[in-house]
Amino acid sequence: AEGVATALSIFQHQKQPVLAALNANNLKAVASQATLLWPNCEIIIAADDDYNTEQKIGINVGLVKASEAAEEIQAGLAIPPFTLAQKLAGNTDWNDYFNLANTAGRPA
Repeated sequence: AEGVATALSIFQHQKQPVLAALNANNLKAVASQATLLWPNCEIIIAADDDYNTEQKIGINVGLVKASEAAEEIQAGLAIPPFTLAQKLAGNTDWNDYFNLANTAGRPA
């Protein structure tokens, strides 16, 4: 995952080990190191969806960097399934997704 809050949210819901890259630019390096340390583990890159940033600067850094990391190590890619309204409200990552799901009273 990109950030600590996202990694913690994923861990709470999946009960699987999670690594936080701390920055989108670190995702590829962390993913590559993880494959060296745990070669027999399935790795899934948990992307941030920086939709609003993409509208401003023309690039969705979270999706681009997560996709590059997943491709580099042949890993899965998980993108939070936000609606357009949720994206416009500033939701970007799995922490936001789980918080929205819990607020709505439905299990994530």
